[in-house]
Amino acid sequence: MGRYWYFKLLTYTSAALAIAPLHKIGPVKTGSMCKIKWKVLKWIYNAIETYCGQSGFHWDHNHGGKIEGEAVQVVWNKYISRKAHHTGIKLGNDILRSFHNNGWEFYEQIHNIFPSGGAQGANVF
Repeated sequence: MGRYWYFKLLTYTSAALAIAPLHKIGPVKTGSMCKIKWKVLKWIYNAIETYCGQSGFHWDHNHGGKIEGEAVQVVWNKYISRKAHHTGIKLGNDILRSFHNNGWEFYEQIHNIFPSGGAQGANVF
């Protein structure tokens, strides 16, 4: 594994070859596609971890933000409209939109890969 929890391209290419027999629809996956998918999974994980670290914000892994009530909805909408400053991906907290009242099925698996959090910062790729 390279620095910052990213793998070398050969690893992504090997992953693409490993999942090729399982492929049913869409384009055949490449190493570059696997790299992008890993980046997005890590981005979602970091967004959830950042949200969980906010004072007064609720999160559980079954119900996500569990947004109930008008006042909480206003706070949620404001939060997800912010641009994230901790990621190279140009979208912001909007990645959490689908976790309004739903958890993320891959959280535990990703957490087991980097339990102390994924690397963040301007020079992380």
